[in-house]
Amino acid sequence: MKGGTLKKNNPLTGGKSTSSVESSTKVSFGKDAADLKRWDLGFQAGAGYNFNLKQSTLTLDVRYGYGLVNISQDIDRYNRMLNIDLQVSRP
Repeated sequence: MKGGTLKKNNPLTGGKSTSSVESSTKVSFGKDAADLKRWDLGFQAGAGYNFNLKQSTLTLDVRYGYGLVNISQDIDRYNRMLNIDLQVSRP
């Protein structure tokens, strides 16, 4: 699996470098003991808040995902996710 690359005009890199992510882990779906199930079901809850600063807005968003379905064939394995987003924007 290969990730994307950052654009050359990205303000985070200053146009100097690009980044890519590579992984050699293979995920297989099927009915064997080492395989994962293809479908998952769960719910997500979260909250966010906008902080109004002098010349910009700071947004904080926190979410939690809770998988309800066992995604593994041989052991109990459920998806869990914590997502924290922080964003600065100018009006």
